[in-house]
Amino acid sequence: MKVGLGLAFINQSTGDVSSTTFAALCSAVVDALLGAAGLNHLRPEFGFLSPVDKIKQIELKLYYQGFSLVNMDCTIEGELNLKPGVVNDFARQIADLLFISPERFTVKSYWLEKMAGTARIQVIASIKKSDEI
Repeated sequence: MKVGLGLAFINQSTGDVSSTTFAALCSAVVDALLGAAGLNHLRPEFGFLSPVDKIKQIELKLYYQGFSLVNMDCTIEGELNLKPGVVNDFARQIADLLFISPERFTVKSYWLEKMAGTARIQVIASIKKSDEI
């Protein structure tokens, strides 16, 4: 089994926090999956794609490299000014794009006063070669 880490930061003082949060979450997921698979050199290929297309492309790359996703764990540190349930909806959308059950993509959120105005998203991904038990 291999593990990768992805990080993203959100500055809540600019723009639409909802779309920014989704894009940041997707970016952290892509980084975690590329890192776990040892495919970080492919990151530039995703530069101009939409967040959804990035997720679709990384899923294909992992599939063709013989990897399957075991689990993803997301931690959000900082206050997000979003409606209740929005982040969990994002997680379900990403789980659907990765063809995994939503139970395998967990999301936790913590508010930290020292991070006022900024939130950090951390994603840890566990993958395995499809032939591993």
